Amino acid sequence: MSKKQALQVFENFKIRRIYDEKSETRYFFVVDIIAALIQNR
Repeated sequence: MSKKQALQVFENFKIRRIYDEKSETRYFFVVDIIAALIQNR
């Protein structure tokens, strides 16, 4: 299984993600998303 790691920028916050080529699915780190939403208040 080949996985690629990358960063997605969301309003100056870095969101980690992994792409699984076999299932063609992107996985995002929930902790990074929650941190971006909480600090955006």
